[in-house]
Amino acid sequence: MGEIWGIFIIVSLILIISSCITTRWNIPTDRDIVERISIIIPLFLLVNIGVATFSSLYLENKRTKESIILKVIGSQWIWTYEYCDYSLETESFLALNSDLEIGAPSLLYCSTPCIIPINTNVIFKLGSRDVLHAWTIPTIGIKSDCVPGIIFNISSIFTISGNYFGICRELCGANHSLIAIHIQAVTPLQFISWVKLSL
Repeated sequence: MGEIWGIFIIVSLILIISSCITTRWNIPTDRDIVERISIIIPLFLLVNIGVATFSSLYLENKRTKESIILKVIGSQWIWTYEYCDYSLETESFLALNSDLEIGAPSLLYCSTPCIIPINTNVIFKLGSRDVLHAWTIPTIGIKSDCVPGIIFNISSIFTISGNYFGICRELCGANHSLIAIHIQAVTPLQFISWVKLSL
């Protein structure tokens, strides 16, 4: 970040010096002052936006010790979750209405939900096997397209345990309404015990 501010200061000095040279060191008029301000203020704003953008992009893909990588692959009409750190893969189908508990929302519960530990940075690597999909969970503000041959990265931290639901927001075929997303956020101890049982 220091390099960006250094570039900003150097460019600002060059602009100020060049405008002073072009006015031959005369006393600046009102027009000159307005011109300099109209150059420096947008430059300052653009640098601030750039610093915020690059730092958030850097932090989005930064992996910490407490993070896990989850590869999410969409296909017609299931989601496949690959836990890269544990060599574990699960497939998530829409649960049948006969398997649902009383009061559970139909067309949202899956047979095997994606299990995520809370208070852990989860890096989702999103892709597709066949057609366009859109992995969307509105309650946590995640929506990303899943494109065949391209992997998109999204990072998120779940702080509250519970069930999170979403659906594919891309028209991916005849059974598009059957590709539900069900994430179950659990404590880290519950997550580790689930991984041991699943291996």
